[in-house]
Amino acid sequence: MPYITKDRRNKFNGSIEELATKIETSGDLNYCISKLLHLLVEKNGMKYETVNSLMGTLDCVGKEFYRTIAVPYEKKKIIENGGL
Repeated sequence: MPYITKDRRNKFNGSIEELATKIETSGDLNYCISKLLHLLVEKNGMKYETVNSLMGTLDCVGKEFYRTIAVPYEKKKIIENGGL
C-alpha cells in the first residue's frame, strides 16, 4: 500500500468505506476496480504512460495484499495446523 499522508487518506476513506459496504462478491469488487481503471484512463488519456502506470499499480497492490494479508494468515494456519 502506498503509505500516503493521513490528510490524503482522509480524502478517500469515507468513500472507500461506503463502497466496501456495497461489495458482496468478488465479481462486484472486480467491476469496481475495472470501472475505476477505465475512469482513470478517460481522465488521463489512452496512452502508454497511463496504461503502464495502472498496470504497475495493480501489480503492486496484489503484492502488498499478499505481503500484509495472505502471508500473516498462512503463517497463522501453519502454526495452528502444522506445515508440510
